[in-house]
Amino acid sequence: MSAPSPVRAVGVVGAGTMGRGIAQASILAGHRVYLVDPEASALGAALDQIHASIQRSVARGRVSETAAAVARVQLRTSTRLDVAAQADLIIEAAPEDL
Repeated sequence: MSAPSPVRAVGVVGAGTMGRGIAQASILAGHRVYLVDPEASALGAALDQIHASIQRSVARGRVSETAAAVARVQLRTSTRLDVAAQADLIIEAAPEDL
């Protein structure tokens, strides 16, 4: 049995509150993240909120400016679900609204 391969990229499906938090934690942990949502406006809002939250962490001394800059470039957004196929791990955080 071979050792499991390391997770380098994470796909997060859903850019709501939970998806944003997962994406932010993942980029700060050093993973590339593909954040996917069918609504472009949700992705824009998520990107703005994640960047603002990281900047607050820098201001509070919890995250270095270098780590924040690296994290910001690790986040990719898309309205296309197939983009998440590039990830080693996919996390579903979409709302369950029938």
